[in-house]
Amino acid sequence: MKGALAGVAFWNFKARRQAKTAAEAATQRELADNQARLAQLQANRQADLDRRWARLTDNDPEVVREDLAAAYEDNDAAAAVVAVEKGTASVVVLVPDVDVLPDRYPTTTQAGNLSLRRMSKTEQSELYRTMVAGYVLVTVKEALAVAPRLLGLRAVAIRIPRADAYGKPVVEPVLACHLTRQALSGVRWKEADATSVLMDAADEVVFRLKGAAKTLMPIELVAEPDIARLVAAVEVDELLMKNRVTA
Repeated sequence: MKGALAGVAFWNFKARRQAKTAAEAATQRELADNQARLAQLQANRQADLDRRWARLTDNDPEVVREDLAAAYEDNDAAAAVVAVEKGTASVVVLVPDVDVLPDRYPTTTQAGNLSLRRMSKTEQSELYRTMVAGYVLVTVKEALAVAPRLLGLRAVAIRIPRADAYGKPVVEPVLACHLTRQALSGVRWKEADATSVLMDAADEVVFRLKGAAKTLMPIELVAEPDIARLVAAVEVDELLMKNRVTA
């Protein structure tokens, strides 16, 4: 308002009134223009979101992969989306090696004293299988939540126990499965352990156990070309950079 009165004599009341009226009208026009511009920006942004949502619910491979990749960024076990085809996503999950598990667990003696009991090979193997299954299920459930029309997921869990003589990571796939949204509906998550859920709900499960302890061993990829293709499509170095699991 002060700017509108600049150069107008103090005693020229008529001119001052006219200047004030013109300034107020200009201010209202500017406010209206700004509101219209912001409304248009909001409408454009909402239209973009609506289009992306439509593509997501249509299982558009590009959008599903982008949204799942973004969702997996903060996961403890890094995961990569390899493909999205016919409503099914294929993901690879990097799980820790068995050496992350303790060799003892807390318990009590017959007298009620605290004790650290050494974990048997069988107990450690069972716990490791449960952990791997848990990481896979978390990854699958998150994908189904992010992409609400996905029918299911193919998941492959890999571990990297060491580097080879050339310094390259040795990749061992230890579990592969296919889970559908329908099969996971109704699971009593608070009651069932991860291994039971995986074995009961998956319509395809591939793994290999060894010995009386049922140690989880690497899958023989020569006999599993589909799993081999999924593993080969993953950038392992990128997974390692994103991995939050302490190895």
